[in-house]
Amino acid sequence: MIKFSSMITFLFLTVELHAAQPTAMESGFQKHAAPFLKQYCIQCHNAEKMNSGIRVDQLTAGFADNEIRLWDAILHQVKDEAMPPKGKAQPTKAERQHLISWIKSSTDIARLRPTPKNGGARRLTVAQYKNTLRELLKIEDNFTDILPPDAVSRDGFLNNQATLQLSPLLLESYFEIAEKALKECIVDVNSKPIIQSFRIDLGSAINNKPCPDQLILGANSLLLNNKDFKVTQTT
Repeated sequence: MIKFSSMITFLFLTVELHAAQPTAMESGFQKHAAPFLKQYCIQCHNAEKMNSGIRVDQLTAGFADNEIRLWDAILHQVKDEAMPPKGKAQPTKAERQHLISWIKSSTDIARLRPTPKNGGARRLTVAQYKNTLRELLKIEDNFTDILPPDAVSRDGFLNNQATLQLSPLLLESYFEIAEKALKECIVDVNSKPIIQSFRIDLGSAINNKPCPDQLILGANSLLLNNKDFKVTQTT
């Protein structure tokens, strides 16, 4: 019973601590940060006059995620006494230290906040998977022809997350393709190479199913018409 009560007390204090953090940030902002910015910074960094493209008149105690980098830059400028610039009214050491301490503590609190998820991960489309294998392994073979075509979304896109389902069978096919591609490009020095033999027959229009692609050789090379030769693999 004592252990249970201690646990409840600990949880209660933890909740109280987290609830008190925004209040501490707000009070510190109103007491130290806001007066400092108003007296030494806003004159040169406002909506009408944004020196160096920086605006501080919109900063609040909320320490929004998109403001953390700006607060960090302000921290370094104030700490190094680079701002306010020479010739302008200068804060006292106590004012600088109060602002520095508040920014540091507020930054620590802000970085502990849970960040919202920006969507989930999706699988690669068939074309993306094929291109990825080609880029990573430097192979031109198409191993993805065993995959079913990607579904088309209502907007006509193939890369819509809602249509890119990944079933266990499809995942197994993705792994199988990756394994085949790796076997194709990785050489085992201990295994003997596969020997293949081909036979070439020459003759006018001997090939009734010629390759539709034209071969490209170097300069001054002569090419036979694709119909006039036939290549057959013997072994």
